[in-house]
Amino acid sequence: MEKIVVQEIDVPSTSLAMRSLPRLDFADAFKCQLPENQPPNIDSVTRAIFLTMPPWVVQLLELRNVIVRPFGLKISIDAVPSNSQDELQPGTAVGAFEILDRRHNEEIMLGEDDKHLDYRVSIQLEREEKKC
Repeated sequence: MEKIVVQEIDVPSTSLAMRSLPRLDFADAFKCQLPENQPPNIDSVTRAIFLTMPPWVVQLLELRNVIVRPFGLKISIDAVPSNSQDELQPGTAVGAFEILDRRHNEEIMLGEDDKHLDYRVSIQLEREEKKC
């Protein structure tokens, strides 16, 4: 199994997420090199991240839903699930996350607004120049 190295970086100023909320209380960013077998398009990368959660993460999300239900917080999104072959578009969902915006084949922004928290997650695909 190929080891993926993840590095913390400054949040890109061009990110859709940086412009989507009037105020940010917390922001961080990370980058990694895609595995060789990963199809190089933003839709497949986004699906790989949000549709392949480990079982323990799924269980934690289910536990979170049980805990927050009495407080009136959202426990699911209202977006329509995306077809696994379609280009991801705003208003559709990937797993438990709604697509809010996209920029061509470069970036997809997911997120949710709730009583206690508005959050954004941005997936950006940056291509490196091939060296001869």
